[in-house]
Parts: sequence; structure tokens; C-alpha cells
Amino acid sequence: MSVVPAGSPLGAITNSAYVLRHAPGAPESSQKMVAVVERAAIRMQAMLDDLLVFTRTRLSDALPLRLEPVDLHALVAEAAAELRCSFPAIELDLQLIGPLAGSWDRRRVLQLLINLLVNAARYGDGRILLGAHAGSGRLTITVFNTGRPIPPDLLPTLFDPLTRSRLPSRDGHAAGIGLGLYICKSIAHAHGAKSTSSRLVEAPPSP
Repeated sequence: MSVVPAGSPLGAITNSAYVLRHAPGAPESSQKMVAVVERAAIRMQAMLDDLLVFTRTRLSDALPLRLEPVDLHALVAEAAAELRCSFPAIELDLQLIGPLAGSWDRRRVLQLLINLLVNAARYGDGRILLGAHAGSGRLTITVFNTGRPIPPDLLPTLFDPLTRSRLPSRDGHAAGIGLGLYICKSIAHAHGAKSTSSRLVEAPPSP
């Protein structure tokens, strides 16, 4: 499910592409081309959303939130659908433990989840684990990917704005504009949380 606003120009493109892609009797070749248009519009909207958050956080210390009761299970399902739209071959394993409800800004938390998943997909080898659990009044969300580990010298600045990874993306394309993880940090901070990163290196088996 897309986060593209229905009344926006990109929303019109995305919704029209969705209808065309699911039209009865549409040739498979046409459906594939329309799917490309749909994915491109979704990615463009995501970039605009990130730029909007970046601008707001640079102009003021606080990111405005619209808090409402939210079920994280539903948000994860939306984020997973969004991820698979852009990365159809991705392997995503979900480990959501227990009730995961709270008072959050639904749109911003969805944006956070999508950014984390897209970053993991772009710089991993196609396998992602997203986990979440609640305890002691806090919600913990973890995203792991496999592939080349993050260089240790990049970890301290990984969530800084306009920082691009030196790792090549899995599809061979250039890195993004360097805002995705900064946006995650800003949204987490606005909700009274924090973002951290770590690397796990698996040693080769002993001969």
C-alpha cells in the first residue's frame, strides 16, 4: 500500500498505474511497464517526503507529529508491501513478538520502517530480518541484513544527513541522496526514541 497522498500529482500517477496494472485482460508486457511507472512514482514520493522532513528538522529542532493509536503489525505489513514493490525479489523475514500498539504518528513511523527496509535492501544481498518487541514501556525495532558489513569508520556518522555509504548497492546503482537513515533518526527522536547501528561479522569456518 502506497504512502503517496491521493490528491497529489504523484498520487494520481500511482493510483492510475495501480488500476491499469490490475485491469482484467491487460497484457503481461503492459503490466510490467505500468509496474515500473508505479514503483518510480512511489520512490519519487519517498524522496520528497525525506526532503520535507530534512527541511523541517533543519529549520527547527522538533518534527511535528500527529499522534494516534497505531498497531505496528499493520504498519509493518504496509512497509513490507512497499518494499516488495521496489524490490520484488527481496526475502523478508518478520519476527513481531506480542502486541505492538502505541500512540505514534502513523505516517512518520511508516516512513521510518520503509526507509530502514529500503536501506537494508539496497546495501544487502537480498535477505532482511525485521523484528520488533515491547518491554518496560518501550518498543524496540531491529532491522538486519546480510552481505558486506558496514565499514567500522562509517558507523559513527551513519545517521548523519547527506551521508552516503561507500558500499555499492546490490543493484549496482549509485547510493541515494544520503537522507534515509537521518530521517529515521529524526522520526525516532521526535517520538522520544533513538537510532543505533552495529555490525556483525561472521568468521569463515575453520579448515
